[in-house]
Amino acid sequence: AVEVELDVLTGAIELRRADITYDCGDQLNASVDIGQIEGGFVMGLGYFLTEKANATLSKNMSEYEPFGSMDIPTEINISLLENSNNDNSSNAAINEKGQGAVLRSKATGEPPLICASAAHFATREAIRSARKDMGNEEEYDLEVPATIEARHLACLVDRNQFSLQNDLKSSSQHK
Repeated sequence: AVEVELDVLTGAIELRRADITYDCGDQLNASVDIGQIEGGFVMGLGYFLTEKANATLSKNMSEYEPFGSMDIPTEINISLLENSNNDNSSNAAINEKGQGAVLRSKATGEPPLICASAAHFATREAIRSARKDMGNEEEYDLEVPATIEARHLACLVDRNQFSLQNDLKSSSQHK
């Protein structure tokens, strides 16, 4: 689960919290597994929220802007599923010698990337809520990646919705 805070005026989001429960099988080293899960999750955040894989957005690496320390969730809670062995009888990926995974462990590198889809869904839900507050309950698509521009446009913010302009006009007419 991921908790996001959305600025509807700019499309910027703050990832407040992420809770991940992951099945590592029999853990070889919990600290390494947690580090791999965090890394895969942050890699997925880039995929789901910022990086367009089908287009060249920058001419060289000096223009590439990866996720930074301020872009990841303020709080990340990772728990490893306990008593989840990966024995040969339930392992579909058995090698030619009849052996399963290394010491009954499971992969922790790239698979956690998909956990970051929760950030995309949370962002989509925040936009849906903002649209509902404006009286628009129509369904919409939020592309992957949900870039800051895509988020801003999906919020349907129109400058005419703000009352500051109207308040200034009415106060100048009363003088």
